[in-house]
Amino acid sequence: MPHTVMPTHAEWTAGGTRIPVRGRAGDHRLFVRQDGPADGPPVTLIHGFPTSSHD
Repeated sequence: MPHTVMPTHAEWTAGGTRIPVRGRAGDHRLFVRQDGPADGPPVTLIHGFPTSSHD
């Protein structure tokens, strides 16, 4: 099995962006990232509180 190296937090966040989301509690910014082949099937992963997508 190949060894996979976890990216640093800075590398991870550099590969994503924050989008504005408007909600009842006010405006928020949501971090989103798109990985994998452009022609691959879409998969949406949503992390839970209080962890982050870097985990």
